[in-house]
Amino acid sequence: MRMGRFKEGLVLLLITISTPLLAWQPDSVRVCQAVFVSGANIHVDGLDDEPAWKNIPECGDFVQQKPYQQKPPTCETGFRILYDEEFLYFFIRAYDDQPQEIVRRLARRDDITGDWVGFMLDSYNDGLTSFFFAVNAAGVKMDGLQSDNSGNGDPDFTWDAIWDTKVKTDARGWTAEIRIPLSQLRFDEKSRDKGWGLNVFRNIHRLDEFSMWQFIARDAPGWVRFFGRLQGLDRIKAVPQVEIMPYLAMKHESYQKEEGNPYRPGYNNSSYLGLDGKISLSSNLILDYTVNPDFGQVEADPSEVNLTAFETYFEEKRPFFIEGRNILDYKITPGDGDFSTDNMFYSRRIGRRPRYYLEGDYVKMPEATPILAALKLTGKSAKGWSVGVLESMTGRAYARVSDGVNEEKVLSEPFTNYFVARVQKDLRQGATQVGGILTNTLRDLSSGNPASLTETATTGAFDFSHAWHNRTWFFNAKGLFSHVTGSREAITQLQQSSVHNFQRPDATYLKFDTSLTRLSGHGGSISFGRGGNSHWSFATFVSWRSPGLELNDVGYLRLADDVSQVVWVGYRHWDPVFIFRNFGLNFNQWSGWDFGGHNKFNGGNLNGWAELKNFWNFGLGVNINGPGRNNYMLRGGPSIKTSGGYSLWSNITTDTRKNWRISLSSNLYKSHDEISSYRQVQLGFRYQPVPAVSFGIFPRYSVDKENLQYVTTLDYTSDRRYILGYIHQQTAAMEFRFNLNITPDMTLQYYGQPFFSTGKYSHFKRITHPLAEKYEDRFAEFDNTQLSLWGDEYRVDEDLDGQVDYTFSQPDFKALYFLSNLVFRWEFVPGSTLYLVWSQNRSDYRADGHFSLSDDVESLFDIYPYNIFMLKVSYRIQYQHLKRVMEAI
Repeated sequence: MRMGRFKEGLVLLLITISTPLLAWQPDSVRVCQAVFVSGANIHVDGLDDEPAWKNIPECGDFVQQKPYQQKPPTCETGFRILYDEEFLYFFIRAYDDQPQEIVRRLARRDDITGDWVGFMLDSYNDGLTSFFFAVNAAGVKMDGLQSDNSGNGDPDFTWDAIWDTKVKTDARGWTAEIRIPLSQLRFDEKSRDKGWGLNVFRNIHRLDEFSMWQFIARDAPGWVRFFGRLQGLDRIKAVPQVEIMPYLAMKHESYQKEEGNPYRPGYNNSSYLGLDGKISLSSNLILDYTVNPDFGQVEADPSEVNLTAFETYFEEKRPFFIEGRNILDYKITPGDGDFSTDNMFYSRRIGRRPRYYLEGDYVKMPEATPILAALKLTGKSAKGWSVGVLESMTGRAYARVSDGVNEEKVLSEPFTNYFVARVQKDLRQGATQVGGILTNTLRDLSSGNPASLTETATTGAFDFSHAWHNRTWFFNAKGLFSHVTGSREAITQLQQSSVHNFQRPDATYLKFDTSLTRLSGHGGSISFGRGGNSHWSFATFVSWRSPGLELNDVGYLRLADDVSQVVWVGYRHWDPVFIFRNFGLNFNQWSGWDFGGHNKFNGGNLNGWAELKNFWNFGLGVNINGPGRNNYMLRGGPSIKTSGGYSLWSNITTDTRKNWRISLSSNLYKSHDEISSYRQVQLGFRYQPVPAVSFGIFPRYSVDKENLQYVTTLDYTSDRRYILGYIHQQTAAMEFRFNLNITPDMTLQYYGQPFFSTGKYSHFKRITHPLAEKYEDRFAEFDNTQLSLWGDEYRVDEDLDGQVDYTFSQPDFKALYFLSNLVFRWEFVPGSTLYLVWSQNRSDYRADGHFSLSDDVESLFDIYPYNIFMLKVSYRIQYQHLKRVMEAI
């Protein structure tokens, strides 16, 4: 799901003001009074014509935060709050003397844009955590969780509550009436007399103006802690949350029939039953569970051709794992560089594609490992303890192989149990935090271990964060460990993986041991910095991962054996000046070493961004990297010297308030010795002709030229040959998106992506002196007398004795993919949903390095499609509903 203008702005706003910064304090703390009305009997229709709304005091006097801080808003806003035994009600009036200019845009939930109103409730009463609810003038809802100490300050928009809202427009502006079940909130009844934290917001789209009830400066040292107060809650009571959501899914698959193949008859039909649910174990603790989950409505991962040594990181899209994931998210390295995706918990490990692949006449491999059940416990106590626990079990996955007569069933992934536990304690009103995480992966290998998987993997970490001088300065530290056990074959395979490369012949500080049955490692990071009330801020950190650190059983680790250092200095100007509405500049410097003390990389960049007064946005940056040492290019071979290079990037986006928006971005890289280069350009066009319809087209094209692209490793006499070549890779892709929002609860969404990538290899060479100072001394290039192509195989006569010394496959490739999803979604009652899904996939991979977009498009749509048609219905059953039925009986 793509973030709309609202979400982009809110994320940036909250990142900015939730980072521990300087000593801004509000002039006063505002108070709004909620009123208890027993059995309020509010019909949510956007009108305040029920008797319960009479005599409820209105709160207002909003203050502008953007673009001009502490200035009066263009339009006034008022709100009233009442509650009864089961619900909390808000009525918000957004006054506007130009109601015809109110922007009403339909969209999918959590992707709202246009004019909107919203509020945050600190019902935990800890000054750190809040629940967020918003609705736009078209009635589209958005909700989430916000924590001042969530690490990067991002709101967690994956949290979805069950609540009702309606909006109305009249001559005075527009209104929103909102009803929130008390079962959806977390609070301690014992502290209800103290009230809750509250802030209410409004965005006027045509003016790009953001105002709030309790003013908070953009450079404030926090967010939730500066809320106003909601009083009058002395009669509010916690309502148990018990929800059961059974589902039924039916699926039809069609594909090309293959004669004689028992696994490809041309179609398959299947059906599934499953169960999701929530149970509140206390007023602050919630248990989510799922049994036999199905994620057929989830959008497919984008296409790519990965020529690196490293595993591709894909975003999580499955609802059970993304909702409320902030508590289990545990990045091990600060910043946003190559290590930014490294995490103690990577939920895509659960239910992954099996790793053992069979060969035979006819083979049927499972697409994913079945998830039998999963539990997730999350919450926060009144004493500042945050907890998150996830337990998941995946069943055995079997592949089937047949010769046309006999069939064999082979284990491809064993039964596995995954456990993740996270705890954190707030001290000094959240200015100091201590916490930790523990994970465990346990595989049942009693039925075999064809993929040489490890048997157990335990990882853990401890974290400490501290801010002082009214949160002007901050210090953060993390320490982590891993311990993996398994057979000799499994640990040997782990040592040889691209994450570790213990077998590197020149790594004298590493010991490659094929007798090991366990592997341990450690890592961590230390960061220190200061925020800038006078526009300036800085941060610096050091991180390390020992050669034996291993997180990839239930986490994600791109590579081990690293020590990195980063310095960042930033300047921000938030108020309009000259031609700018706001702008910022950044300077970064970095360097890294392995545990042998070898410098692997060093460099820096300077970049900036700005929003102009015409509401256009642009960014520009330059990166420079010095010479370094690559320990991974030769896939377990010796380290090779790299020359470094520079890159330029830029982007520009037109006025996002308009119904159409155009964006353009580019990236250019060239090595210092000009042996490699990369160019990419991407265009984006979004158009919303009417409030209910929007579509976008996003084409991109790139050219990658690399003289030292890894091809293969071969044995020759008593030595090894590391074969590299020059690659000319061209990639073109186009993403299509279409959204029809029939109502806020009924949407039709389409996503499609044709993808074309070709790689043409030439100038093959073998590495001779990988650390030579001069580029041309690092290898010996094969000439025409040494190298010849026979069919799809290169034959090498290295010593020119007329005999073939070794061979390798012709590596040219052409990858053609088409992915598409058409999803109809109808939330027919709150929390109960019907999905109709049509997915199509076309794919082909062949040994052809010729790029011709017109021919490739024709070839792509000549490929027989793989279609999936699915119907899924889920129905939410609530404790309160069951209770009423039982009372009626």
